[in-house]
Amino acid sequence: MNRILNIRRLAESSTEGVTIVNIGKSTQSADSVSGATSKLTPEMINRVLLDYGAGANTRVKKVRGLIAPTVTVPHLTGQYVKSGVQATLKIPDSRRALSTQGVTLEFDLFGGKYSCQPHALTLPVDAAEDTDAAWLLRDALDYFGEVTEQITEKEAIDKALAAAGAPVDMDWIDADPVAVIDRAIRELIPIAKSTEIAVVFGILAWEKFKASPDVKARGAAALSYSTCPNLFHTGARFDTAYSIHDTAPAGLEDIDFMFPQDDVLILASSERATRRDASALKSFSLDPKVLNPANVVPLKSGRGWLVTMDWAMDIQITNEPGIRRYRVK
Repeated sequence: MNRILNIRRLAESSTEGVTIVNIGKSTQSADSVSGATSKLTPEMINRVLLDYGAGANTRVKKVRGLIAPTVTVPHLTGQYVKSGVQATLKIPDSRRALSTQGVTLEFDLFGGKYSCQPHALTLPVDAAEDTDAAWLLRDALDYFGEVTEQITEKEAIDKALAAAGAPVDMDWIDADPVAVIDRAIRELIPIAKSTEIAVVFGILAWEKFKASPDVKARGAAALSYSTCPNLFHTGARFDTAYSIHDTAPAGLEDIDFMFPQDDVLILASSERATRRDASALKSFSLDPKVLNPANVVPLKSGRGWLVTMDWAMDIQITNEPGIRRYRVK
């Protein structure tokens, strides 16, 4: 493979004063040589990008992986099973007589269409800072990862709350919170079909849950899914949504939680999501092999580079009945 990662042209609005070069086995180009004094060589760029892997396309942090599990797709657009997934419940008779064809699996319930939205971020790196070029490039890629995680986390939470609608009161004062959640999970199983269940707590709901005498009586020293994987019915995965975002105009401060603090979401969420499972939401993400996510563009002036990150994703509500929202009292 002659080219590990190729450098593609940015949108016209981002290319003024920029020369696009190919980063591959070639070690120099006319524009990159003129006036350039950087240690950020093509070989180093390739090595760092390769080590970084798929970058923001596949990074999942906090609760998006629970709320909207990722389905990697080969094209920007395509189809998925909207809901129902009857084919996964009807067990076919796969026995066959000699010299006869096997049973044909058919999925005639495709009713949803995804369309991955291209995204891009650009970060300038000044040559004056180039004391450790590889470190600067890795730092830029990590920064992109942090930003893209916030973007996708916010979108997934907003769509999940919209799909669930107004919250239903959940009483933990006179009842065992685990038993109450187990009941809600049991009611969701017929809608989730064979798909796993996940539970997402707001930060205050999680505090109330841990403070419950019934929960404390279970003797979990450190309450988490890794230490208590069988806390809920079906071994439902659980986590706390604590991401925050700034909602104020420039110069003012107004920090808010993305996820309502007193709420609990219970939803169908596959650990290995496909286009066919009954997850309530999914993140359709274009395969990074199709869209090279990380690129480096040298400035004509030789004073630095633009490091760019590209990804394409469509977070969709794929099984609206498969999500429930509760508010803890």
